[in-house]
Amino acid sequence: MVLGTKTVIVRDRTEKRVCIVSQGAPGVFVELCRVIREIHAAAAIESVSLPFCSSAVIREGRAICFVGGDGPGKAAALLAAATGHFDDLSIIVGNGAILYSGEELSVLARSSIVSAGTDTPLTSDAERVTSPDLQHRHCGVAYLLLDLPLIKTLSPARGASVPSQIKLLPEGMCRALGISLASEGRVVALIESELAPDEPHSRLELIMDDEERKRLVRRSTLTDWVDDPDWLGLLVPRGGVLEDMSSCVPHVPDDVVVAKFRVGSDGEDVMRGLVAVLTSVKNPDEVGVLIADDPLPTYHFGVYARIVRDGALLCVKKTRGPYSGQLDLPGGRPELAESWDSALRRELAEEVAADSVAIGDFSRFTLHVESSAAGETINFHHHGAVAEVRLRGALPDAARSSADTNGWEWFDLRYGDRSRLSPLARSVLDK
Repeated sequence: MVLGTKTVIVRDRTEKRVCIVSQGAPGVFVELCRVIREIHAAAAIESVSLPFCSSAVIREGRAICFVGGDGPGKAAALLAAATGHFDDLSIIVGNGAILYSGEELSVLARSSIVSAGTDTPLTSDAERVTSPDLQHRHCGVAYLLLDLPLIKTLSPARGASVPSQIKLLPEGMCRALGISLASEGRVVALIESELAPDEPHSRLELIMDDEERKRLVRRSTLTDWVDDPDWLGLLVPRGGVLEDMSSCVPHVPDDVVVAKFRVGSDGEDVMRGLVAVLTSVKNPDEVGVLIADDPLPTYHFGVYARIVRDGALLCVKKTRGPYSGQLDLPGGRPELAESWDSALRRELAEEVAADSVAIGDFSRFTLHVESSAAGETINFHHHGAVAEVRLRGALPDAARSSADTNGWEWFDLRYGDRSRLSPLARSVLDK
């Protein structure tokens, strides 16, 4: 008996079927999905796969699993990656996936509701992703049909209107973020995260010892599968009892990166940087070497304007970040569910007070910057899109400052010193 949906589920062992009876269509629909999911999971476990406490992102068939026990790390890492505007990014969500060891280590989806907090340091978009308004617009119908709460608890430290945890439906989350759900992927990394918001810099510890790598997988194996270790009696006991799944840990191939990630205040940029590196390196054997030898990767996505008038390029003066002290293109990162066009218009109004502009088509770019404006060695992955923009009026005489810029100037394309320009601005001129 499932009280939440007022549904009765009966397994008929003789006829080998499951019967679902409910007071309404929503209950039948939800519990049918649940039964199908659990039959799929039971079949996978019977083939010696592992029920795995993990969420995952997948890009170009490569999966990064965020693992660990109960806590905010997995959902926070998932949100950081999902809101990074990566091209071709899909997600496997929930606290449970299936780890399968065949010719290679794979993760299979077992899609479920995600519990996400708004007070984690890993993603600045958490409050927007988990806001009641967004939930009702993208996920609320299912909750209203089933009379389930959107908000689990409230955080008195941040005001009664801000939830400290909300349950996200995968489909609604994907619609809100403009990404897709994935069914499976080849595992290239297992990352166990620990939140350390008071530390300024994140740290990544690669695990090379085979036994320690197995222990991390064992720690992340679900021993209580669903609400009961054997829901509906779907699993066939081995030796008369349902075995401890953590005893069936597969070998983790050498080309799979296994690491502990201590998340500092820069965790959002670093987590996205790890996703960029781990899903783009052509030779998986090189990934561990790159991460061990280089500074931790950071990542930023933004939309920018190329504005040329009378032989000069409009630039802003950067005051923070890897381009601090250089002239850069005006623009910045889109907010959650904000279109590139709207984001660029907002950034132009904030940085150069341009309220009336004509925006052309966007062109994607990818930059890997290895040295900051101050000469420091960095590992900065800058992704984004640039549009040709035409000003419809004059700019104000007074300088305009924003969160990371201090005024603007016109850069002479014929005689200007290009060493003053950011790598992004130089790359645009080179094209």
